[in-house]
Amino acid sequence: MQEIHSVPLARHEHVLLSVLMNGQPTIVPEGIGINRQLWHDHSLDQYGPLGISPMHTHDASGTIQIESTVPREYTVGGFLKVAGIGTDHMTRMTVEGNELADFQDPTMKNGERIQLEFSE
Repeated sequence: MQEIHSVPLARHEHVLLSVLMNGQPTIVPEGIGINRQLWHDHSLDQYGPLGISPMHTHDASGTIQIESTVPREYTVGGFLKVAGIGTDHMTRMTVEGNELADFQDPTMKNGERIQLEFSE
C-alpha cells in the first residue's frame, strides 16, 4: 500500500478524463474534490485521505486521481457528483473508445481513458 501524509492507501490509480462541450475540448479543472468550490458531494469523503475526496484532480491535465483508504470501486457518476456536474446535457460517453449508454455506473479502472460529451 502507498501512503500519503501517513495515511495508508488501499488504492492509488489514475484515470484520464477528456470533456467536450458542443464538440469543443473543455478543461477539467484542477482541485475537484480538494477545493471547496469544486467539491459538491461529500458522501464518499470517509474513504479519502486526510480531508480530500477519494476522487479528485491535482491539476488541469484531466487526470482523475483515485486515492482511497479502502479497496472499493468508484464510478464515473460518483466523480461527476463530487464535481457537481449533472448528466442532463451529457450526450455521449466513451471508455477506451467504446460508447456506453450508462453515464452513472461504469466503474473507473487504472489507466482508462474516458471521454464525456455535453451539449447546451
